[in-house]
Amino acid sequence: MTLEPIEELSHTADVGFRLAADAPSCLFRLAAEGLRQVLGHEAAPDVLEEEAIRLERPDTERLLVAWLLTLHEGGERRGAGPAPISLELDREASGAARLDARVAWHRRATDPVREIKGVTYHGLEVREREGRWEATVVLDL
Repeated sequence: MTLEPIEELSHTADVGFRLAADAPSCLFRLAAEGLRQVLGHEAAPDVLEEEAIRLERPDTERLLVAWLLTLHEGGERRGAGPAPISLELDREASGAARLDARVAWHRRATDPVREIKGVTYHGLEVREREGRWEATVVLDL
């Protein structure tokens, strides 16, 4: 058997999830849970700290990416997982969006089973369809 000098190996470097909810703010709450599920760690019941988070972006899609990046980076710094306590989402006619949230950071009871490098814009979508809100998010592993 002769080996080629370069052989392309197929692998999956991304993982994604779809969300569906009755309101856009519920999508953001579900996105936090989706992030936890992708990481695969369990949260301990004890709260390390609570944090107020305010984010503003030109549109809901970029706001969702910023939200997930904030949660991921905050969790990495603390060795903790986020649990949204409260979450308010305001959207303007121009499309701009603002998120005001309060998050409880729970110590991780188990180590993550995956590492996430980042949140991508690949396949990113937030939309309303027939009274339901849907989002698609892809994370870079």
